[in-house]
Amino acid sequence: MAYDDMRKHSLSFISFIALLSCFFDCNAQTEGNFVKTFALGYGDKYLKKINLRWFVSKSHCLPNEGYTILRKKHGAPMIHQIVGYVQSHQEKSTRFTSEEQKIADTLMSYMNKMSKEAISEPLIEWSLQYLQCVSPDIAASALGLQFTDTTVRAGIQYDYRIDIGTTTIATISNISTHTSLQPKVNTFNVEELSYGNRVTWDTDHDSKQGIVRWLLIRKQLNVIDTVAMIPKVLTHSLSKLYEYEDTEVLNEDGNVTYSIIPIDYWNTIGKSYSMTIKSRRKSPRLPTTNFISFQSTKRNILLKWTPAMTYGYRIYRQFGGEKNIVAHQIDRTVTSYIDTIRTPVSYSARYFITCLDSIGREGEFSMPIDVPIDDEIPPITPRYVIVQPKLGMFELMWAHSTDQDKAGYEIARSLGKDQNFYVITHTPVKDSIYIDSAVQSLKSGKFIYRVRTVDIFGNTSDWSEGILVSMPDLSVPMAPLMTEIKASDKSIELRWQRVAELDLAGYWVNRTDDTLFTPITLNEELLPRENTQYNDTLIKAGILYFYEVVSVDSSLNISAPSIRLSARSYDKSNPAPPIIDSVYYTEGKVRITWFFEYPPPIPVSVVVERSRDNKRYVQISAPLAETEKAFSDTDIGSAEKYYYRVRALSKEGNYGKPSDQKSIESSVR
Repeated sequence: MAYDDMRKHSLSFISFIALLSCFFDCNAQTEGNFVKTFALGYGDKYLKKINLRWFVSKSHCLPNEGYTILRKKHGAPMIHQIVGYVQSHQEKSTRFTSEEQKIADTLMSYMNKMSKEAISEPLIEWSLQYLQCVSPDIAASALGLQFTDTTVRAGIQYDYRIDIGTTTIATISNISTHTSLQPKVNTFNVEELSYGNRVTWDTDHDSKQGIVRWLLIRKQLNVIDTVAMIPKVLTHSLSKLYEYEDTEVLNEDGNVTYSIIPIDYWNTIGKSYSMTIKSRRKSPRLPTTNFISFQSTKRNILLKWTPAMTYGYRIYRQFGGEKNIVAHQIDRTVTSYIDTIRTPVSYSARYFITCLDSIGREGEFSMPIDVPIDDEIPPITPRYVIVQPKLGMFELMWAHSTDQDKAGYEIARSLGKDQNFYVITHTPVKDSIYIDSAVQSLKSGKFIYRVRTVDIFGNTSDWSEGILVSMPDLSVPMAPLMTEIKASDKSIELRWQRVAELDLAGYWVNRTDDTLFTPITLNEELLPRENTQYNDTLIKAGILYFYEVVSVDSSLNISAPSIRLSARSYDKSNPAPPIIDSVYYTEGKVRITWFFEYPPPIPVSVVVERSRDNKRYVQISAPLAETEKAFSDTDIGSAEKYYYRVRALSKEGNYGKPSDQKSIESSVR
């Protein structure tokens, strides 16, 4: 069949569907889930334009106010410019043939009925999507689902966005005037059945490619016929796998060739994929049936199914492994069966049913039905239940139950002794841990918790022993008030006022030597609540320390820190003396140099002293930095003898012992 002939055939079929749909029952059912809204486009490098179309899956995506088309350069900041506006389904096209215009008018009339009559919403969605799949040209023009951008430049990639009001319904990314559409099939396979042939195929990213229908063509005995025209909307749209069973293949031996052709939303025909198999004479296909209900009473299970045009039925039962026959042949007039399970090996059973003909041939398996097996044995009571406070809540933990059929656990709570218990879990808890945050809104300070196990059949264990707990204290104690800080050469002493809290447990003392750093806690153990002082001996002389104190209550709530106080310790010890290295005369002055055998532990200064008789020394220099290693004495006479020594001076003003003296005569050249 030629493509134009198939297109005319599809148009007639659409007219028939659109006209009859107004008379369908409002409870009409459709197959599967509809595809989501998507958009696609292709470019024309010669006319320098980009064509856009979008597929809508819901009738509310056909607004009276129409669509806004926005565009930006691909990779550019998220700033879109409006490049067009599309009128919605109120617009009529002048490009249709008389037959196409009739179909478009019928469609728009049908869509306009939505606001006036009680038309089944699923039926509206089905008709809308069916038309877009089998005749996208008519749908796009009649419903306002296309746009041509003629303001583009060659060689530039664009991103498009389609909006209804402020809502974005579709986007198209990275498209240019050179973009082309090439719908393709990923895999294609044909399988011979006893009653016909099964054709399967799949494709990747079909929504991006915009594939909306498939043409399935059969060639047998040099006769070519269109087996099916399959709109994507009528298949499992969220699945990549498509399947068609051809039961009309000629009942003759010979080769059969199937071809599958994808068609996108632009009516672009993709590459054809073909496969040939040897086909044998076919037997009539056996009917199928399915279970419609079950009732389980203890271990007796009543199964019911829909009747079928068959000679009889066979029922299978499965416990996770192979299927086993439980009823070899049931008369065709019977539509129910009671299965008695004597020794269950699991907590549910899966059943299948097949149809039989008069010579014992068996049809395909039905859809399975899973039936739970009744159980009257209660599960094990939870053990090792623990309840502990956690940030104003209670955390419950217990050992996992070993029952294979457990559904979970229920938790009950009472407001204390002689109070009723209430189950606080709406559904069984799957894990063996539960956090009760609702206690924050309750006034009671004491609670009792207990836990029990629930299985999948509704059986419950005994309650665990009740555990009494108290509401955790979340109130923060007052911060201490520091009153005094004293520094000595070996320690710094702190004093503060006692915090008047009944549940006060004690204090932490924190210290830092840099206000940018987080203070560290000095006391390894909490200071007793009676204690209001602390002596810090882990200090270095000359360093400025900052201190704060925090109070802690019996629930381990910690107060804000006190106001920080600072102090600097000092060193009373005399620093070690320097060692004079040399004393020499040069250019009318005496030069004295020295060094420290060991670096002073704390910063010191150095002073130079002079004597004429080696008994009475006077200081002749200002305090010199520790880094200074020399001094020049210019206040000297000629032909005189001088004695020199140096000593260290601490920041606290303590002089160290003088160095050994060295002498020199100024007349010496």
